[in-house]
Amino acid sequence: MSCKAKANGCTQTHATHHCYLCKNADSSHISSNCPNKTKAKLYHGTPTSNLSSISLNGLRKSVQGRLGPGLYVTTANRAKNVSLCRGGNQCSVVIEVEVNLGNVYNTDKNELDGAWASKGFQSCHGMHPPVPGVSDQPWREWCIADVVGCKITAVHIVGGTINGKLNLPGCDVYVDGNVTLGDSISANSLQIG
Repeated sequence: MSCKAKANGCTQTHATHHCYLCKNADSSHISSNCPNKTKAKLYHGTPTSNLSSISLNGLRKSVQGRLGPGLYVTTANRAKNVSLCRGGNQCSVVIEVEVNLGNVYNTDKNELDGAWASKGFQSCHGMHPPVPGVSDQPWREWCIADVVGCKITAVHIVGGTINGKLNLPGCDVYVDGNVTLGDSISANSLQIG
């Protein structure tokens, strides 16, 4: 049986369908139909220079991108690779975000205008094409139209310098490698090493 026959909506040809959101390795649904999509754990990769502002002002959506304006999230490994690429391969910040994907628009193409958001969709899912330094294979990405319901649950910092205060109450912060914190940090927990 092909995946197309088993996971309704899947456009790929493979024997089993892995749902990233619920971790089911042989799922009968695609992620946009996953029962866990209302509290999905996804990741945002960013340079260390953005972390202080994010901790003080919250996540902000990009004004442009491959799927249109919104907050871009992906898997943990891809978020780390994106962060490393943007940080000159010296350091990374991966923000764990709990999101409600709502009504998901699935696409196999660029949606630069983000028109899906005006058609009753709260998020868009697609496969990002390969990018040197990030991945030589396509990877999953989601674009969330409204960041209001996005909750930062954890921050993973590997290397680099964080200038400014980090105000992350309710979040777990994990620090690894040679990290310099230029100011105070407020978090639910801080784990070093």
